[in-house]
Amino acid sequence: MTLEDLKFQIEDLVRTYGEAILQKPVFASCDYGDYGHTQQLIRLETPRVVESHESAYSVSRLAINENDDENEFDDSEYANNPNAVVVF
Repeated sequence: MTLEDLKFQIEDLVRTYGEAILQKPVFASCDYGDYGHTQQLIRLETPRVVESHESAYSVSRLAINENDDENEFDDSEYANNPNAVVVF
């Protein structure tokens, strides 16, 4: 999903449920990995642009260095970097 896709999804939600939907908290869901495949909710935070890298430890095959301040981009760097991703 791109940010443009997300924008269209939000517009559809507003058309369906009205402006009040914009005040609802936003979560992502993921499989906890237990036997029952419990779906856990993760609250989305302020988005930022970071550089991703390949990782065998992820289902998506992508990871970021969460504690690496140098991993974040300034506004001029992200547009031309093919590994730039938006993280909430």
